[in-house]
Amino acid sequence: MIALPPPYADIHAIVSILCILPTFCLYGAIMRLVFWHTQQDYHTPFYKLFVVGTCIAAIITTSTYFTGHILGAPMFLPLVEVLPHSGPFPTFFLCLLYYGIYAGELINCALAFNRFSIVILKHNYRDWWNRHLKQFVAVVLIFPFVFLWIFLISTNRIYIFDDNNPSMGYHLSNFDYPIWASKQKSMIAVYAFTGISSIIMNTTTLTFLIKKQKTSKRISYANDDASPKNVRFFLYIMLTFVAEYSNDNLPLRHMHKPIFVHCTSVCIRICYTWATVVSICYQPGPPKRCIRPLLE
Repeated sequence: MIALPPPYADIHAIVSILCILPTFCLYGAIMRLVFWHTQQDYHTPFYKLFVVGTCIAAIITTSTYFTGHILGAPMFLPLVEVLPHSGPFPTFFLCLLYYGIYAGELINCALAFNRFSIVILKHNYRDWWNRHLKQFVAVVLIFPFVFLWIFLISTNRIYIFDDNNPSMGYHLSNFDYPIWASKQKSMIAVYAFTGISSIIMNTTTLTFLIKKQKTSKRISYANDDASPKNVRFFLYIMLTFVAEYSNDNLPLRHMHKPIFVHCTSVCIRICYTWATVVSICYQPGPPKRCIRPLLE
């Protein structure tokens, strides 16, 4: 996390929570639609994967808010000073943060494959996913644990960012780990696999949709996730992919501009929220049409 000088850190923390709270409300609405709504349109492989994604997104949001805002914003400093700065407490939040990162990349790739599979499986889509959905979910939820052992052999600490300026807040990181156990290597491997495969699958799906749009007068916006022409579901995947790319690359290119980095992260949160809204709307149109399924 790049430290912001006060009072920008406090403002960013407040703006972020204002974006996070409505997003969490949307997550709850989505879970209600999938698990407790009587309409069968929402009991499909795409929506079940999407619910897994919202749970992972909640983990990422909680851990990043702790590491980036609670530790970094001056208004939280009295709380941070009484928290344990070493031992199981920082280890737990590091594991939570990186579990969410790895699982988030995998679930986004799985959702991209879900849309891509309609193109290659066609009428076999529903049966294939009903047979293999549990395996996909298991891989997404279990595989990230493979990389978390790095933090069990490291010294994990919450440390002050600048001893001469305590108002700059605290950071959380791991130290004293073997060179061969660097978390950067595992992150590069996961990002390379999920990023390249998602680009290929999203490009193929987009090409298919463009061809269908030219040959068909009507593009599907229905809730049926087996429809190969469902633009709305694909739009969600693309918004998520763009947000992930921006979140992972823009901060690295502008490390010397902390204000830019943090403004970008707020825009990314808004992008995630809009992607969530898109995914649960019946179809593009008036706002009351979009929120109708949430109120039923």
